[in-house]
Amino acid sequence: MLRKSLFSILTVFLGIAIAIVFEQGLRQLIQTLFKLSTDNNVYFVGKDFHLFASLYYYVSPGLLTIVLFFASSRSTIKQTIINVIIAISIFFSALTMVSYIDSNGKIAQCTACSDGKRGLNYNEINYDGITVVSLIIASIPSLIQLIKKRKSFMSITP
Repeated sequence: MLRKSLFSILTVFLGIAIAIVFEQGLRQLIQTLFKLSTDNNVYFVGKDFHLFASLYYYVSPGLLTIVLFFASSRSTIKQTIINVIIAISIFFSALTMVSYIDSNGKIAQCTACSDGKRGLNYNEINYDGITVVSLIIASIPSLIQLIKKRKSFMSITP
């Protein structure tokens, strides 16, 4: 039990470390998705000054890794790798969809845009919100798998 607890704490820290390492890359990816999904009708103005992300941004990858850890416990290595690949693909798909919806919403709400082009300050995009929503969507299959395992375990024990 102690071993599993320590490993789950390390898993959370791994998720937080991943968040720290990929923070700037995700910001740039979201900016690129904003441009691509609006056919370059969004352009950025000002300086891209960013000090720290929100606490939710740093905690959510840790929670995703712990959900993946518990969903994959008692699974084979192959099944664990498949779960991780599914979570990563759903994350990037959700990131693309949420960025598409947000960027087109920003274009639609612009009433003083010339030729449908809108200039955004770099900090007008809620990078943390987009990332957290995408991580939550990516964790849904693992949560379902975890709930199914728990129900089957509860039905076995008297």
